[in-house]
Amino acid sequence: MKRLLFAVTILAAIGVSPVRAVLPDEVMSDPAKEARARVLFMRAGQFDFGAGHVTRVRAVKGRVPSNVELHLVYNATPALLSEFERVDEAALARAAVETFLADSERASKDGARVAGLQLDFDVPTRLLARYGRVLKTARASLPANTRLSVTGLPTWMSADATLRAMLDADLRGAAFGCVWDPMSVRACAEAGVGATFPLRIGGKSGEASGDPLDVIATVKALRSNHDQQGLGPSRAQLGDAAWIEAGGIDVILSSARTQVFAPDAFTGLGMSLEGRRVVAVKSSRHFEAGFKPIADRIVTVATPGAIQMDFAAIAYRRKRVLDFFPRVPDPLGLG
Repeated sequence: MKRLLFAVTILAAIGVSPVRAVLPDEVMSDPAKEARARVLFMRAGQFDFGAGHVTRVRAVKGRVPSNVELHLVYNATPALLSEFERVDEAALARAAVETFLADSERASKDGARVAGLQLDFDVPTRLLARYGRVLKTARASLPANTRLSVTGLPTWMSADATLRAMLDADLRGAAFGCVWDPMSVRACAEAGVGATFPLRIGGKSGEASGDPLDVIATVKALRSNHDQQGLGPSRAQLGDAAWIEAGGIDVILSSARTQVFAPDAFTGLGMSLEGRRVVAVKSSRHFEAGFKPIADRIVTVATPGAIQMDFAAIAYRRKRVLDFFPRVPDPLGLG
């Protein structure tokens, strides 16, 4: 089974490649033939908020494609996003599920094979915990074989914000790594394998690291001088490391600060990635060679933090020439 990969510069979300998005009023006679798509994420409408109620607007029209695995996508209107802090969580989850089930039933009459629900809500980062509860409630009401996915904003994806969102969304069985935290690794080593105790992880190297995350951790494995496959034949050192489980998510803590290059950053501690639908890695680009063979699809997302990947947002003070790639897509004007 291939899986979802989140890369956390980064959040890497994995579906089946190739994927094509379709607007509600777009007519496709044969999407699999035209786009060679096996999975289709189709915009099915929006959710709005007014007079204290959540409603669906801009419903999909026309015949639904029947020869691909279909995921129905819903986003939020500005009105819903601006009032998200005051919207009833249970009502929003219920509206999403009921709308999805009704649309799925209609699509099935066209011979469509609806496999999943995707919510594309650009929720403010400070409200991620609230969004996570909405997702958790929706997940509990969906049929067991229905896939639930979300899109994300770059500002959600600081290392700790990513893990916090995964915990809030109850993504049990997911894997996340590596969090640089020598103090927590030492605490795990002193507690020993099998110990369960409160642990504060991450957020220890400055403001750019974000806030620390408090979890109830169970130590699954420890390894001295842990390493991973690096670039080429070299090995990249991760230092003393610990595998912990927190909220149903497996997390790797490391003592040497480096990005994740290869799956053995996880498997070297005895953690299997087989059968996992979500794997989140803190990396920029170098993870792709190692993880691409086990991932259906990788989507990289720029995130805030010590390594700013949005070059246009960097306030250079001494650099005079600013028309360079990737700050400017085509600095030489080559088209």
